[in-house]
Amino acid sequence: MTDTTGAFDHIPRWDVAPFAVKTSNVMVSAWISNCHLSTNRRLKILEQLIKFGVSVHNYGKCRLKGESPIAEPYHDLVWEASSPNFSQLRAKNLTVANALPIPQDNLYHGGVSLFYYAAENTNCEYYHTEKPWLALSSGAVPIYLGSSLTAREFFPENSMIYFSDFDSVVSLASHLLYLASNETAYNAYLAWRKRPLPPHLQSKIALGLTARRPERWCHICEFLHKNYNDSSRGFRAETQERCT
Repeated sequence: MTDTTGAFDHIPRWDVAPFAVKTSNVMVSAWISNCHLSTNRRLKILEQLIKFGVSVHNYGKCRLKGESPIAEPYHDLVWEASSPNFSQLRAKNLTVANALPIPQDNLYHGGVSLFYYAAENTNCEYYHTEKPWLALSSGAVPIYLGSSLTAREFFPENSMIYFSDFDSVVSLASHLLYLASNETAYNAYLAWRKRPLPPHLQSKIALGLTARRPERWCHICEFLHKNYNDSSRGFRAETQERCT
């Protein structure tokens, strides 16, 4: 399943919270409420980041050891008044064309942190949910925990920090702390927002949006029946082995 929630057509005209605003908040915002159904230790990784000096707050239901207490993140309301997307998010009346309903608090509060923890509950190829799309839309830099092998096919180049690119949590923490002190290096992860999407990514997004139509669901069933019916046991076993 790959559900990027929407296209990226809105990105070029959306404002990003200033670096000074982001550095006034916790470094990483997380939005995890499913505390147990996970095969990739996503909560433990957050707790390790905290241990190595990265400030984290989870807005979901799961509690973290050492997380930063936060009543309300800092917002520059004067700047937001001139920002089309943040002012609409604050008023909870933002709409995005070609998008499924979106949790606006994730975009509003997540966008004023440097990083957005976009962690799937399993590292399964082609399993990419709304989390990275929300993170990218918010204006924060996503820390992506999932299958980076296939995620790179569906999301802009140099737009996300992939957990799998680091040999340890401490290496990731060091990189995050470096970016938090270097605005130029941090902004390199936002440069994609002002560039046209490559054709291969545009076609994938268009296909994903088309596949949502109910009349296309039968095509998916037909494909699975034709290709995997006779060897479904082996297919399920192979898939289960990869999704860890």
